[in-house]
Parts: sequence; C-alpha cells; structure tokens
Amino acid sequence: MRHSHDREPASPRCRQDRRRGTGTARLPSFARFLVAAACLVLGTLLTTVTAAAQANGPLIVVFDGSGSMWGTIEGSRRSKLALSREALAEAVHRRNGATSIGLVTFGARSGGSCRSVDTAVAPGPGRIDDVSDLLGQFTPQGRGPIVLGLETARDLISGQPGAQLLLIHDGDDNCDGDLCAFANAFARSHPGVRINALSLGLKRSDRAGVACLTKATGGQWIEADDADAISEGLEQIVANLGGPRAPSPPAAAAADTAPNGEARAGAPEAAPPPAAANDANLSLAAVLKATGTAVPSGVAWHIKALGESGDDAFQRRLEQASTSVQLAPGRYEVTLETQLQSTSRTVEIKAGEPQTVSFALDGGFLDIRAAGRRAGNGPKPIATIERLDGDTGPARVIWSGALAKTAGLLVPAGRYRITLADGLARATQLIDLSDGEARALALAPPNAELRVRVAGLDDSQLAHATVELAADDPTAPEGRRLIARSAATAATFSVAPGTYHVTLDVFGQENTEIVVVLGGEAVDARIAIDQMGLSVTSRLGANGEAEQDDVRYRVWRADDLDEPLHVSRAGEPVFYLTPGKYRIESRLGHQNAVIVREFEIGRQRYGKLALRHEAGRVSFKLADDEPLVDSNAFWELRDRNQRLIWRTIAASPVMTLKAGLYTVLVEGAQKSYQAKFAVVAGHDQSVILGEE
Repeated sequence: MRHSHDREPASPRCRQDRRRGTGTARLPSFARFLVAAACLVLGTLLTTVTAAAQANGPLIVVFDGSGSMWGTIEGSRRSKLALSREALAEAVHRRNGATSIGLVTFGARSGGSCRSVDTAVAPGPGRIDDVSDLLGQFTPQGRGPIVLGLETARDLISGQPGAQLLLIHDGDDNCDGDLCAFANAFARSHPGVRINALSLGLKRSDRAGVACLTKATGGQWIEADDADAISEGLEQIVANLGGPRAPSPPAAAAADTAPNGEARAGAPEAAPPPAAANDANLSLAAVLKATGTAVPSGVAWHIKALGESGDDAFQRRLEQASTSVQLAPGRYEVTLETQLQSTSRTVEIKAGEPQTVSFALDGGFLDIRAAGRRAGNGPKPIATIERLDGDTGPARVIWSGALAKTAGLLVPAGRYRITLADGLARATQLIDLSDGEARALALAPPNAELRVRVAGLDDSQLAHATVELAADDPTAPEGRRLIARSAATAATFSVAPGTYHVTLDVFGQENTEIVVVLGGEAVDARIAIDQMGLSVTSRLGANGEAEQDDVRYRVWRADDLDEPLHVSRAGEPVFYLTPGKYRIESRLGHQNAVIVREFEIGRQRYGKLALRHEAGRVSFKLADDEPLVDSNAFWELRDRNQRLIWRTIAASPVMTLKAGLYTVLVEGAQKSYQAKFAVVAGHDQSVILGEE
C-alpha cells in the first residue's frame, strides 16, 4: 500500500513531491528513507488529531462503475469491485453506526455514456448494508466520468458540516473531466470538506488528477497495489473521517445494547453525570402531525448533555418510538432521527419536574413488498424511492436500500416513483402520498430464475470459472450487452423474460449458449466444456532438478501466437486445455535457458508433459584472497561466438545457462579478471576468478 499524499497539515519537507524526487532527492538513500518514514508518521498523527476535532458529518462514497473494475489486483483472483465493496462495509461497520453514508456510482451503464452517474443510495445513518447490497448487484461496464460523479456527490452534501467524499476508483476521468480544475473550484466553494481517494492499481500517468483532489481539499490519498492494501487503505481512511470509533470488545460491555444483545452503534457512552436523589424523568414521543397518532417504528432518539463549555461526554441513543429516560438535572440536546429526517430541540431538566417532549412529524408511511417472489431466489431485492417535481419535473432519489427496511418508512407527502429491483428485473409504480396516509405497495418484477449448470469440469477447474450474462441489444456491439457476471460455482440470476447469451470462461477458454427465458419459470442453462488438465515439469539434463522459483511458462494456441493463453511461474503448474495443438515455452532463469515445444491435446482427462533443459547452474565468485568487487564493478558473460548473454553487478551471481562454452569477465575499479568455462547439462559448478 502506498500513501501517496498525506493530509495537511504537514512539515514543508513532507509536502514535497516524493515521486519527482524533490526535497529529499539529494540525500543518501537511507537518509531519504528515514525522512520519508518520519513524514509518514507525522502526517498520520496530524491527520488523526485534525479528524478527531471534526464533526461526524455524512460520507458520500463515489464508486467507479467502469468496466475495468471487473479486473483483478495482485494477490487475489477476485475482482476489484468485490474486494473494495467488502472492505468498505467492514471499515464502516467498525465505526460509529450513526455515521451517515450515501453512494454515488458512475460509469455503470453500457454504451460508453459519459453521463452515466446515479445517486444509488441517498445519505442517511446506518445505510452501509444498503450500500453493500446494491454494490453486490452492481455491473460495471461503462466509462469513467469521475468529475460528474464528484459533482453529484457535492450536491448531496451542500450545507452539511463535517461532510466528506470518498472516491474509490482504478483510473483517471476518461470523459474529458478536469480533476484539477474541479478540485480547485470545490475547495473554494466547500472549505473544510475533504475529498479522500482509494486508487486501485493506478497507472503512473493517471496520478496527477487524484493528487489535485486530495491536495486541494486536505484529503487522504491511498494507492492500493494488492488485495490486502485495499482493506488496510479503507480502514485507515474511514478511521480518520472524524468522530469516535466503535468501542473495542473489552469496552463494549459498558455501551448501550440493542435488543439482540449486540453493542449499539453510536458514540461511546460515558458514565452519566452524578444524579441527585430527585432525578428528573424525561418522556419522549413521536407522532404524526396530520393525525396525532404515534409513529410506530423506524425512529431513534439521541440525547447529548450540554455543559457550559459544550461538554458532550454524556450521550445516549434510544430506538423506541415512545420511551422515557432518567436524566440528571441540566441542559440536553434531544434529536429525533428517522431514516429520512432529523430534528433537534434543547431541553432543560430541573430537579423534581418531569417533562414530556413530543415531536410532530410531517409525512406518511410506505411499506414496499415483492409480490410473487420465491424464497432464496438470488440476491435480496432493492427498493428505490424517487421524489418527483410535478409530472415532468426532475426526479430525486431520497431513499434506496434493502426491501426489508421499507416497512413503516416515513416519507414526506408528495409524488413518488417507486422502483423494485429483483436481480436484473425491474418493476416501477407512481404514487401520490398524503400527510398521515399509510400505503402498502406490492410490486412484482417480471422475473424468472436462470440457473447455469456446468458439465465436464471438476471442482478445481470450477474455482477458476466465470459466468457472463448478456442480453440481446441491437444498439450494442455484436448485438448483445453485458448485464451481469458471477464467479459462483453454480451461478443463479434473477432476470426478466427475454433472450440471453450465457458464456462460461475457464482459463481463457470460452463456451457460449443462447437461452430463452419465459416469465415465471426457472430455466437451466447447461454448458459443457471438454478440457484436459496438463501437468508440466522442467528438468536440468537427465536428472537435475530445476529451481522451482526460477521457472516461467507460457502457452499459446498453435494457430494464434500473438497472445499467450496461460502464463505461470509455478514450479509444476497444471494447465487446463481443450483438444487441439499448442506451443509451450519454458524459461529457466533470465539468461538463455529456454526451450520451446509443440504438442497436441486429445480428449483424455489428465496428462503430463516433462520438459528437459540441456542446461546447468553456474555460480561465480572471486578467489578468497582477492578483494571484493566494489560497487563500480560488473560481470559480463559471452558465449563461444562472443555474443553478449548477460551483465550484472551482483557480488556473487548465479546463472542457469544452456550447455556450451562461455567466457566470463569481471571488471572492478582496480583489477579485472577473465575465465573460460563449459556448462554441462544437469551439472552444477562454480567458476572462481583470481585463482592461480
């Protein structure tokens, strides 16, 4: 994981561009390392101190939906999408559950549109599960309009103190967006709002724009080059958002607890102020303004003590719609939160004077359900509520999340478009909701179950299989549009009726079946792939063992030598190949020990291929009584025809060479030595220079 930019404040030397070598470039390498380490530690400490002083405002995640997010990153066969989605959920769950989170996605639509930006989850407390669920059904496939995504997120946090943005991406804006221009304008219009970034396997040429975003706003930028760094990076960014973290397990017993016994998400609760014998009693109630009836569920109360210096050491969170609490005399801020609203009031508790605080809320209730859905049918349905401005005006997403969380959802009166996504199927309904009204909606997306069943592969092969689902689309290239991808060993999709192309990809081998799906039925797409497992080994001579960590293989189809099907550095890899003719290359070391073989695969289930290198290993060193080769010396190796084979500045190099005659030369500042030697296949030997 590379920390490419530490947030301000930092020392002047720390703020210099380390990649261009300014500031510390003139120092010796070890000194540069010490300076860099000190800068990192100082930056982290200052970041933590700065963040702790900020309010815990909403966090808007701006997530990359371009097609490259299906790619993998070093150290994992899983996609960047899956790794970052899970790491984000884990990092947010470790923090205060009251953290308000929203999701903006960009580039998730096909057709190469640069206007593909969606407010997928409107910001609100406790919505990380909604974010995770939605990303679980996410299908990256488009371009990367990062600037437009950031502009959409900017509009969601206007006027909200302590807000921050988090960009998760793997490339630059490829829709002509200027990240530096946006960053400078954003810093002027939203002072104090940070833009943080997690960059996944970013190219060097794409770094300049991200550096502008984080430097202009004081945000944190982390580059993740492997799977572990994604989790570590998001953990670090989320931990420094401001506000308290969730208590550690030993302290959790003192926290307020939910009915299921889990520690309640929210600020850690300190011991309440010392109570007098005649403590006051505060009763709390939430009612509908239109009817005066009690709000049945979906509300939470947050009580914070207000001392003369703004002391907020005492905090309590309650989730009953009507409840009471014992408080010591003093001033308190009482906040009522619903999934879409938040309102506060200051209350003064006096000894012996019980009080009742009632909040009257506008709006009506929605209860959205999926009709005709079979249990266990794919991922959980996602409901989206858009508020409409008249019949033709713009739509604004006010809520999006798991269907189960819509029971008793309180929303303002108005016109709405309700969309239920069940897998890849959609159902939409327009409604008008009045104050005090309760509406139950049963939406039935015209979905069917498409199950992919694979024949001809064992479990080890299935672990490397990917299923792609494409729908007929005359406007898309080749007349079909990618809509879903799965790495499950038994993939199941919830789809609308239609014609689909199901493609199974295993180790670069593809097989596609066309399936017609009718409404209300389960359809099996059966795909058979005839592959053989080929085990490959390399040897030095007749019996010599090859260094298993010094071998590389490449495999091509005999009729397509442009791009290899497989590349492996395993000592004894297994390649899965369909019947046909192939070419394989085995390379030992980095010199000239290379062999190429043509072979043919039949229909047997398993085979072995042993490759014999007419080569041997040679180690080079100076005689014991000769001075060591200094830093200016180098070794040079030539074959019998004086063609250059290898150069190195290693002190005592070891090489794997094919059989034959060679000359080695080592040159130092004071002396040079030369020797001729022969390499015998399968034999190890040492060549010592400087001996009499």
